[in-house]
Order: sequence, then structure tokens, then C-alpha cells
Amino acid sequence: HFGMSPWAMEALRMASAAVGLVSVLGPGRVFFVGARAALRTRTPHMDLPVALGLGVGSIAGLVNVVRGAGEIYFDTLAVLVFLLLVGRWLQGRQQARAADAVRLLGRLTPDVAHRRGVEGACEDVPVEALLVGDRVLVRPGEVFPGDGVVVAPGAEPARAASQVDRSVLTGESRPVPVTVGDEVHAGTVNLGAPLEVEIRAVGEDTRVGALASLVEDAAERRPAVVQWADRVGAVFVVTVIALAGATFAGWMLVDPAQAVEHSVALLIVACPCALGLATPLALSVGIASAARGGILIKGGDVLQRLSRPGTVWLDKTGTVTETQPRVLAWHGDPGARGPVAALERHVVHPVARALVAHGEADAGEVRVQAQEDDAHDGVRGEIDGEPWAVGSLAFMERLGVKPEQELARAVAQSLTEGRTPVCVARGERLVAVAELGATLRPEAPEMVRALEGAGWRVGLLSGDHPDVVRRVGARLGLPPERCLGHMSPEDKARVVATTPGTTVMVGDGVNDGAALAAASVGVAVHGGAEVSLRAAPVFLSRPGLAGVLELLDVSRRTMGVVRRNLALSLAYNAAAVGLAAAGLIGPLAAAVLMPASSLTVVGSSILALAGRRR
Repeated sequence: HFGMSPWAMEALRMASAAVGLVSVLGPGRVFFVGARAALRTRTPHMDLPVALGLGVGSIAGLVNVVRGAGEIYFDTLAVLVFLLLVGRWLQGRQQARAADAVRLLGRLTPDVAHRRGVEGACEDVPVEALLVGDRVLVRPGEVFPGDGVVVAPGAEPARAASQVDRSVLTGESRPVPVTVGDEVHAGTVNLGAPLEVEIRAVGEDTRVGALASLVEDAAERRPAVVQWADRVGAVFVVTVIALAGATFAGWMLVDPAQAVEHSVALLIVACPCALGLATPLALSVGIASAARGGILIKGGDVLQRLSRPGTVWLDKTGTVTETQPRVLAWHGDPGARGPVAALERHVVHPVARALVAHGEADAGEVRVQAQEDDAHDGVRGEIDGEPWAVGSLAFMERLGVKPEQELARAVAQSLTEGRTPVCVARGERLVAVAELGATLRPEAPEMVRALEGAGWRVGLLSGDHPDVVRRVGARLGLPPERCLGHMSPEDKARVVATTPGTTVMVGDGVNDGAALAAASVGVAVHGGAEVSLRAAPVFLSRPGLAGVLELLDVSRRTMGVVRRNLALSLAYNAAAVGLAAAGLIGPLAAAVLMPASSLTVVGSSILALAGRRR
């Protein structure tokens, strides 16, 4: 004691007690708040044993300060609070980074908008300052800051004022023409001339804001495996408190002077922080790892469902084939190209886009007076007082339209060659047949082989003719009985819903919404993004199917890390409880070991998941 006098030693003890007490009542207050909430809600929480240990140690220390003899504990408690809070800060920092990756959609809008002032001049203002009714100028190449309506510049009715890239919302690969009176949306890009837009919605009220909120809200759902870990943690907390009481009673019989120290050490070292952190952290890091690879996952329950093989149903058009089919041949009246393009102009489907691209130059001044879209098979409309219809052969049969012999042969030949025939009817006569084809995605056959190698059964669903679907399936190596054609959206949903075991539906989100929602996990590929995010818990933000295999790989590895983390934390706590009860570790050593176990879980998750991405 460096020759200190008794009064100096006592002053040092009092100062140490004061510092420790301030630590417990100040920064350490967070543990008491958590413990109080656990008792009030009758849900044992990991803060409960920590608060009990701090409380018991503080009371014992105060008693010994008054007595002037014995261990005061406050130096240990001050270091303990510091180490606990450092560990909690490191855990929270990693979880916040993981959550940031899920909120990528919220960053699609610009930070600054060019708002039109009262006198017509533009001023740059933060997007947060925009109000409904404001007018903003959006220059070429800039992103629209909110949802609104184009009010200037004026343009001739038949011509566009500009073009807008809406791929972030709808997945459309081609720019869409807009003019005065058309709606535009936040997050989309103005590609043509400057546009003046009257704001109708900002922030979370915009379409892209609603999508971002949808992803974040779903990501907060607690998967079954997390709920199970919470229940195990609750039982563990009660058990630890009981063991601490037994340790105190046992040491009171052996050595009363050490009873408080060993029981406090047990309460601290057995805090189930690692157990409570093991599952949600692994899921968060897994979701963040997938997000960096262009795979947006709404919640951790998705990773749990995909960890065991089941059945994967693939949509054909735009999913296993290239997004944009094209017209390979046209049979019949060439003058029907323009009306077909006019009818299909506002239909969001790869087949419709191909027909529009093929006949846009002939559409000219063709105007559709009335239009009715079939959700799957085709579209009908009235042009110059005459009914027109475009769609599949089954659609024509329902309308009572029968093809003439020459066009019937064209349909049969198209099916024989594995192409998609699209029929065009004018009135009750079939006047043309368009043959559409799309190349198979180069990665599709390999993906199917990899899925089957991993234990998944793979099937193909399509609204196309069964012969076309079977031919595409044969190129993928699928048996005919798992290649189903003439599937309406309701049929797809029924097949997916009645398939036993885990079901995964992979589609473009345009006419697959019901099937995506009916599956155990719906995976929407690039295209039809807005519908996809609402119907499916997973969205692949980049073209191609490689993301499906990455998703399944991330799910398998994540659940493996969850199981490993739980085993590590349970084994650690069992060993630590035994050492503390035997009196082999004190409160200070317990304070070092407890956050060390949590950091082990953090490191395990990061190295196994985040570190595995290239």
C-alpha cells in the first residue's frame, strides 16, 4: 500500500466506492431499466442477471464500506459496466450496419430538388423541404424527387415531351415516353428534355417510399428460429438466477466471505447475451450479405424456410428465357401490326413489349377507344368502332374465333418449333399470327442442374402452349410431367399452393403475383419490380438467375451459422457457470469473459457470411 496511512487508505476506499456507485447508477442504469421491463412484462431478459449481479455487488460493497472491512467490489463493478457497454456497443454497431443494407431502396431519391419559386426562378432545396403542390424542374439525367404530374413544357398531343427510365419501379428495360398530364414517380430518371413537375407525394408517401417501408417492416418480423432462441434464453435466465442463489447458499456454508463474490461472478459470466445475439445477428448479416449481391430479402424467416430443399417452380417467359422475346415471323395481314402495337402499348409483359417493338412504326395515329386486359391470355379493344383481340390460341377459342387453314398451319408450325404463337383477331376473324421466340438464359440449364444436385425438385410453369413449355423444359433437362403449360395466374397459384413441402416460386412478378404470394418463398427476378416487392419476400435486383443459387447458398450457410452460434453460446455458458460456481473465476474475470463470448458470436457470423462474398 506504498506506506499509506490508515486515514488515506480509508479515503481511497471511499473514493473507489463513490466512483463505482456512480458507474452503477449512471451508465449501468440501462441494465436496471431492462431488468425492470423484463419483470413488468414477465419475460425474463438477459439484462435481469446483470442487474441482479450489479445490485447485489453494490449492496454488499456499501455494507462493507460502512463496516470498514471486507471487499467493497465497486472497482470491479465500474470496470464491469464499462466492458459490458463496450460489448453491447460493438454488437449494436454491427447490427446497424446489417440493417443499413436492407434500407437501400430508401436512397433512390436525390438529396436536392430544383423548386420553382413564386417569380419563376428555381432554387435548390433539400428534398425533405418539398411540399405537395410545389413545382420542381427535373433536368435530363436527373432523378425525380417525388411523385407528381408533368405540367410543362408543353408538347404536341401525339408527341412525347421526354422519356423516363422507370426500371427501378417496374423493371421496364425501355424508356417510357411522357408528356404533359402524365404521372412520374420518385426514383425514376428523366432521360430527355427538362420537365416541370407538380409534386403530388413526397417521402414515404411516394411509390418507392412505400416499397422501402414494405421491405423494412417485413425485415423486422421475428422468424420462428429467433422466437425459439428467445424462449431458450428466457428459461436460461431463470435457471441462472436459481443457480446463483444456490451458489450463494453453498458458499455461505463453506466460506461466507466469498459467497457474494462467487454468486455475482456467476450472474455476470452466465449472462445469455451471446445466446440472444446468436440467431438475429446471423440472420441480419446473412440478409446484408445477400443485399450486397443484389438480393433483397424482406425478413429472416425467408432464410430459415430455404435452408431445407423442396420444390422450385420456375416461370418461363422473362425468367428462364431472356426478358425480351422478339417477333421472329409474321403470318397474315401486315396491316394488323399497327393496331396490335396500339393495343399492347400499355401492357407490362415481355410478349407485349415484343409486339409493340415490332409494330410501333405502323401504329401511327391508331387510337384505342376501349380496352380490356385479360390477366393472362390476351387483350381486347375497340379501334375505329371495330373489335380487335390479341392473345393465345386458347384466348381466341374462348372468344369464338377460329383460324383459317393457312393460319392454323402457322400456329401448329410455331408450336412444333418451340416458339410462342400470338393470334390477332379482327371482329370474329383471325387475321394474323405472330411467332415469338426468346433465347434461353445461358445460366438456366446450369442452375437447374445445381438445384437438383442440392436436392431440390424443379418444375416449369407458363401460360404458353404446353408443347412450347415442354420443349423449353427439355432444354433445361426437366421431365415433361413437371413442365405445365396453359397456366393462368390462378392455376399457377393453385399448383404452387398444393405442392407438398417447401415451395419456391421464381417469376417476373407481372402475372405471377398470386403464385409468388402462395409459395413458401416467392422470388421475383429483375423485371416487374413494383409488383414483385409486394407479392414476393425476395427480389433479385440484377438480371439473370444466378441470384437464385446465391440465395439458397446464403440461406444454407446462415442457418449453419445460427446452429453453430447457438451451440457455442450454450457450451460457453455451461462451462462458465461451472467455473463461477466452483469459485475459479471472480466478478472481474467474468466481466471480461461475458462480452468475449458475444464478440465470438459476432466474429463467427461475420467471417462465415459477410467474409464469404467475393
